[in-house]
Amino acid sequence: MLNKTHNGKTNSVESTRVNGNMIDPTALGMALIMDKLESLAGEIKNVSTSVTDRNDKLEVELEKKLSNKISNIVDKRITSEMKKVNHSIDERVDTLRADITSDFYSLSGKVNSLSDIVNTLNPGTNVERDVRKLNMIFRNQ
Repeated sequence: MLNKTHNGKTNSVESTRVNGNMIDPTALGMALIMDKLESLAGEIKNVSTSVTDRNDKLEVELEKKLSNKISNIVDKRITSEMKKVNHSIDERVDTLRADITSDFYSLSGKVNSLSDIVNTLNPGTNVERDVRKLNMIFRNQ
């Protein structure tokens, strides 16, 4: 039996025999505490690894979701703007088509008018043979 003094009091501590060796119970207790601390450290490491892995997975999923959302928003915006541009182009083409049609009918009327004048001035002339003489050139100046 061992006697130890702690805070002025004497405690009796019994020694324990392990594998034929005498081991102080305090050392045995410390060994158990160290073993538990090592076990706790291993569990903390496993939890830390699990949390890190989970965070990595969440980051990847969040990046994918954000990328998809941004892609969809940009796609919708581009589609909307393209529709506006196409509508504007269609309006301009329709206006241009109407102007060309109007100009064509105006020129057609003028050509018919000139043809009528030529026929009245030269009634005996065969217009079909002399068509090349009636060709006109219009130049934009």
